[in-house]
Amino acid sequence: MSVNPAYATYPPTFSDCLMGNEEEYDQVDACQQLLRSNSKNRELHVALTRTLDKRQQFKQALEAYNHALNVFPNDDYFFKKRLITKSNFKEQQWLKNKREDRRNENKTSLKNQSAQFKLNKIRCTRLTGETALNACEMAIKINDKDSVLFVSMGDIYASQQKNTRAITAYNRVLKLNSADKKTSKKLNKLLQRKVAVKKKKSKVKITHQSKNKSTIKAVKSNTVTKMVSQKTAAKLTTTPSVIPKPSVAPETKKTLLELKPEQQQFLEQLNLLRSLKEQKIISLDEYEQRKKLLLDSTFRVSSFSGPENKQDNKDEPVNKSEHGFNHLNFGNYHALIIGNNKYDDLPELKTAVNDATSLAKLLKEHYGFKVKLLLNANRYETLKAMGEFRNTLTKDDNLLIYYAGHGVLDDASERGYWLPIDAERDFTSNWISTAEVTDTLKALQSWHVLVVADSCYSGTLARSISIKLTTPEKRLSLIERLLEKKSRTVITSGGLEPVTDSGGDNHSVFSEALLDVLTNTKDVIEAEEVFSRLRDNVILNADQTPEYSNVRKVGHNGGDFIFLRQ
Repeated sequence: MSVNPAYATYPPTFSDCLMGNEEEYDQVDACQQLLRSNSKNRELHVALTRTLDKRQQFKQALEAYNHALNVFPNDDYFFKKRLITKSNFKEQQWLKNKREDRRNENKTSLKNQSAQFKLNKIRCTRLTGETALNACEMAIKINDKDSVLFVSMGDIYASQQKNTRAITAYNRVLKLNSADKKTSKKLNKLLQRKVAVKKKKSKVKITHQSKNKSTIKAVKSNTVTKMVSQKTAAKLTTTPSVIPKPSVAPETKKTLLELKPEQQQFLEQLNLLRSLKEQKIISLDEYEQRKKLLLDSTFRVSSFSGPENKQDNKDEPVNKSEHGFNHLNFGNYHALIIGNNKYDDLPELKTAVNDATSLAKLLKEHYGFKVKLLLNANRYETLKAMGEFRNTLTKDDNLLIYYAGHGVLDDASERGYWLPIDAERDFTSNWISTAEVTDTLKALQSWHVLVVADSCYSGTLARSISIKLTTPEKRLSLIERLLEKKSRTVITSGGLEPVTDSGGDNHSVFSEALLDVLTNTKDVIEAEEVFSRLRDNVILNADQTPEYSNVRKVGHNGGDFIFLRQ
């Protein structure tokens, strides 16, 4: 920002650099002008570098840090900030180069698409048959506003007598160009042809129905004559040996043996129904219905046992599982538990190792987890363990990653870090950024992944969301939906704030609340419910606010991590 002409004659004051009063001077310009005469003033250097970092002018910020280190060579603040700004500058340059590469790729892809479109349009308009139709469809995918393509498709479908598809293509042409008279004439002809075909089909259907009615009448007359002849034959016979025993249905055999001689008429009617079924005069369903009606009218009850006559067995158990989850496939459970107490260059912690050990024992004994426990692990050991899970887990596996240890937040980049035991205070080379953790989550093949972080500034992994509790009646359907969908979620002990290392019974406040929830769970609990139960307990006992959310851009699809009590 240039200097305001109204104040150009006045030199900048000390507050113009510190407070950023841009009505008179741009903050950066004011700091630079003041440093020419006050190069040994540390506050001016701090204000200048902080302003450049906020504006993401990393190149100018590096020059300012170098100038400050020339004046204050042993200042740890400027040395540390210069390292962070240097890494941010490299990342900014990399992103800039990547954008330029994408622009070049888009330009080449557009050229290739235009060439493919021209070639497919020529094939669509000049060829015939399926080859032309495929070319038309490929050209339409690139440009669906070219009416020539739809005209060609309509002509090809009309030649193949696929009138419905041809009408759809011609309608699309008229939407793009309503003044196309040739296409409108073709469309009218196809519509008239379609109406004529419908009328012809309706006439054929009427004639067919009349023929069916005449045949049905003839069949009924034949069946009546057969029934009369069978009744007269039955009266002449004096022994029941005329009943064809092999043709008796299995379900009515017991009932027929128990009939008395005076119920001969019932047998005749039953044999008549069977003969009608064998001659295919009546269908099998109609035969079953008439037989049931005959039995009901004769005996007042159904004498054969079918599925509808079975009595409910009240002693039979409804489900072997008390909670109804036996039919669900929860998959295999794995856990990577990390607890760091003893640091080489940082203050030691009190409860991280005990928190990790207790959680590992609980998950292994009561939830069936296959646990990998890392105590006082360095950067290489931590990243190696994550990489092993990346190479071994499948879609049938669930993974929980728990970290208890030091954490730090970089103000300039607003990025959080996990600190293994070999982390140095002023150098980031052995720090593990939350970006590395999210990259690992994205590459994992396991269906459900949950990260639980009990460290300072762990909230950079998540953003808080509202919790929606469900009623007990909808619990089973909720678990089924959560298991079907992929999940990448995180529970953190706090947001962008320090968290306490003690406060519980040899545990941190967060870990004690987590262990309490998992210990008192009897069957199945989702990660969102775990968070909702421990959140108030942590807030009441410590100055920290836990957070729960999905991890963005790593494959989360609406599911959740489910804990299954063994």
